[in-house]
Amino acid sequence: MIRRLLLLVLLGYWVHAQAAQDRDISLMTVSPGTEFWSVYGHTALVIDGHVYGFGVFSFEQSGFIQAFLQNKMRYEMGVTDLDFEAHWAEKEQRDLVLRPLHIEGKHQEALVAYLRWHWQPENRAYEYDYFFNNCATKIRDLLNQVTDGALKASSEAIGSSFFEQTFPVKNQSWMNLGLALGYGQSAYQTRSLWELMAFPEVLQKAVANEAMKPWVGTPVSVVSASQLQTPYHWFKTHAALLLWSLVWVVFLAWTRTRRWAAKIWSICSAFLAMVLLFLWMGTEHQVAAWNPQLLLFLPWFLISWRWGWWLVMSSTLLWVPISLLLGSDYVWPMALINLWVLHVLKTGDLHKR
Repeated sequence: MIRRLLLLVLLGYWVHAQAAQDRDISLMTVSPGTEFWSVYGHTALVIDGHVYGFGVFSFEQSGFIQAFLQNKMRYEMGVTDLDFEAHWAEKEQRDLVLRPLHIEGKHQEALVAYLRWHWQPENRAYEYDYFFNNCATKIRDLLNQVTDGALKASSEAIGSSFFEQTFPVKNQSWMNLGLALGYGQSAYQTRSLWELMAFPEVLQKAVANEAMKPWVGTPVSVVSASQLQTPYHWFKTHAALLLWSLVWVVFLAWTRTRRWAAKIWSICSAFLAMVLLFLWMGTEHQVAAWNPQLLLFLPWFLISWRWGWWLVMSSTLLWVPISLLLGSDYVWPMALINLWVLHVLKTGDLHKR
């Protein structure tokens, strides 16, 4: 009798071990979507058909706008199934690719245990950061653990910058203008591939490198929905800057509106400088610090000062080489408008005399 019980216990352990070994685990990558929160794609882990992802949020949560502006978001872990994700990827015309992962049994169970713990209501939320603690970095860190640090060890090479990875965003002209104005020096700093895995498509490529071969399999395309880019899409990507610049060109070129347009430009520039300073000094956005665009807008506070005209002129001209060096010159039409407004103000003062 005792022997039979021991055999049953051993059989139970064996079945449990086999089940752990046989788990189907994959890295899921979804290509960028059209909504602003989906423009950099999405990544998740698929375990036995269940999709475990990070980055769930709601516009209805208390204080959402304030938290969004200050980069103090509380995001949550979400659990769906692969059929659901494939349905939405196809509906939104987004590619969905699975990369099988070969993970040892002990790591499999540790991974599943952690995800189950994180799914508990009291553990579901976490402090979100756009670049340093998002849906991709959470998955990156888990994959590094289950590969005994191999992912990070193979990803210390120098890559590009956060700016190059995020800009320009296709079909998001206002978002592009906002990023170009709001990014500080940190966004243009060269990052390691490990840091750049904050972006799902970079993470997908990183797990496919030569050093990761023991842990990954051949990718499987579940949904393929490539979109053709046309000149119309280029316009949608840059329309905000083009239209904003065109409006000021028209008003500055028209004699009747030239003077008040120049004054309004100086007021708008000073207000924008306050916004950029707030993002730098008053929020948790690390990439908003030391913003080079302040050279274009901050001096307008002193335009009425005795040397204000020369200060704005010098600061605008200083912006040119700095922006070219950093790669932050997307808003160059605003620099030209700065010089035009200065000309209008200068000639206006001469006419008064």
